[in-house]
Amino acid sequence: MSRNVLLILSDAAEAKTVRRSLVDSRDGPFKVEWVNRCGDAIKRLGSQGGEEIAAVVVDLFLPDSQESRPSSSCCAHRPTYRSWS
Repeated sequence: MSRNVLLILSDAAEAKTVRRSLVDSRDGPFKVEWVNRCGDAIKRLGSQGGEEIAAVVVDLFLPDSQESRPSSSCCAHRPTYRSWS
């Protein structure tokens, strides 16, 4: 099973904290990728070149989000993902 997590967080300090929590988790280890824009996440989720993403952590107030639920636009590119926002 893939242990790759995509963080979509605009704040670098927050991303660092979440990354540290995931990497040090007893359920890990997790490989964590971080992007700070919804558009970058959509590109990453749509790419075939990277490793498969098992989970996505989304900031609900991303600056470049055009809608009230950025998780919806990101998950639309991978219909097998579920949104709990």
